Amino acid sequence: MKARKFDVLHIHGVDKIIPYIRTCYGNKPIILHYHGTDIRDKWGEKEHLWCKANKVFYSVEDVWTYDYPNVGEYLPNPIDNELFFPDNSIERVANSALSFRYGADEVANQFAKANELSLVLHDRENNPIPYVELGRFLCQFEYYIDAKYVGHSLSKTALEALACGCKVISKSGNIVARLPEDHKPRNVANRIWQTYRELGILTDIINGYEYAAKKDDLLTVEVRSEIV
Repeated sequence: MKARKFDVLHIHGVDKIIPYIRTCYGNKPIILHYHGTDIRDKWGEKEHLWCKANKVFYSVEDVWTYDYPNVGEYLPNPIDNELFFPDNSIERVANSALSFRYGADEVANQFAKANELSLVLHDRENNPIPYVELGRFLCQFEYYIDAKYVGHSLSKTALEALACGCKVISKSGNIVARLPEDHKPRNVANRIWQTYRELGILTDIINGYEYAAKKDDLLTVEVRSEIV
């Protein structure tokens, strides 16, 4: 396993490998990053896995639980603003709405009717959209209806739609008009660097990054971090 080459391991959801890594590599810092269904209502079931990580993040707020209130920290999903932005070369159809088929078509139809919107229901499973083209597809619509059937946070697709200039109708029926600042890549990256500092990892490089960021607002650091 190539994990030995890296200073820190940032593992996305695959928590079953953590005991093995801990056995093989002792005190190597491990950051475990959950994303929703991989931990929602499973904190107790998976305690023997996440307890072996140095830091636990989760990317949707609704997975937090009263049973384990001090475990983990919310780290928002960063939205790639090179792929998702308002593209003025694409005509946005007024009063149009998009929703993807996630077993909640009836909810999407209800929200579209209540807001007098023309709804397009797209089946991504049978008619997939390449991720690099998703932003341009979203830019055709004025609204995105986030009618998913689990969780209460905005989905990643809904956040990407906001970045593209769409308004989002949430599962609760609220209309969100702007991408929250904490989902912007630099803000998420800054929190990860702060975690490296807290864990005592690469202090000199992090300080160099902070100086460079303040000087010219550019990310100038390459950190050896294995993403699993």
